[in-house]
Amino acid sequence: MKKIDTQDPREKLTKARMQLLMAFPFFGELVMRLVLHESKTAGV
Repeated sequence: MKKIDTQDPREKLTKARMQLLMAFPFFGELVMRLVLHESKTAGV
């Protein structure tokens, strides 16, 4: 019955990595839209 796992640095890292993985697709889409918009307005 050890509840230390919530303060385990490895678990924190895993949670952070999961959040990063969940945020990445949105981030990538945002960047792609920005790039596409830039190229459209630039007339390339």
